Amino acid sequence: MSEATLGDVILALKTDSLEVEVVPDYPRGLTRLDETSPALVIIDEMLAVVNGWEACSRLRKITDVPIILLGDKRGGRAVAKAIDQGADVYLSKPCDSDELKARVGALLRRYRRKT
Repeated sequence: MSEATLGDVILALKTDSLEVEVVPDYPRGLTRLDETSPALVIIDEMLAVVNGWEACSRLRKITDVPIILLGDKRGGRAVAKAIDQGADVYLSKPCDSDELKARVGALLRRYRRKT
C-alpha cells in the first residue's frame, strides 16, 4: 500500500496486532503518555496547540520512547532536523504504509532489546 492516509496507517498497524490510539494535540498526548506508557509515538507535524517539531523536541526531553515524526518536508534537511529534534525516524507524507510498518517494527524490536 502506498501514499497512506492516517486511516490507512492506523488500519495497517492494527492489522499487525498493534494497539493504536490517536490523540488530537500535544497536551492530550502528554496525558496519555503518562497514563499508558506507549511503546512508540508517531507525531504528525501538523498538530494543534504545539506543532509536531516542537512536540517531538519536548517529548524527547522527558522520555526515551521511540518517536516517528511524519511531515510534509522532503529531503535530507528535514531528516536531519527531525533527528536533531529527537525523532528516531522522519517520514514524508504521504508515507508508504509498508515502510511505516517496517520502521515501527524495527524500532519496537530495538527498544524491547534495551528494556
